[in-house]
Amino acid sequence: MDIVVDMATQAPSVTLQNPDDFKSFRVVARNGTDPEALARGLEPYGRLHDDGDALISQEGLRGLAGDRAKNEEWRRNLDDMLDYAQSKGWIEAETGAIRAHCDWE
Repeated sequence: MDIVVDMATQAPSVTLQNPDDFKSFRVVARNGTDPEALARGLEPYGRLHDDGDALISQEGLRGLAGDRAKNEEWRRNLDDMLDYAQSKGWIEAETGAIRAHCDWE
């Protein structure tokens, strides 16, 4: 599952790609190298952490999934992914946000 932030414009666009891949979770920054632009793009869905990773809210992720998030099987698979992430310490205790590595393309 990739959260793609395209920074080609002043207002970065954000899309969810590979929404059925529950074995991978990352943020992909395209068309730019400015962390502030990436942070602006992520604002409705999460934020950048001081270490360069992103923290994506579970509500934000479901919002990006759109109608897919209404599907019971998709939600069950997401819950399994979140349980795994929790077991690895990739869920922020205070907010429930999911840690995602940022890849710059």
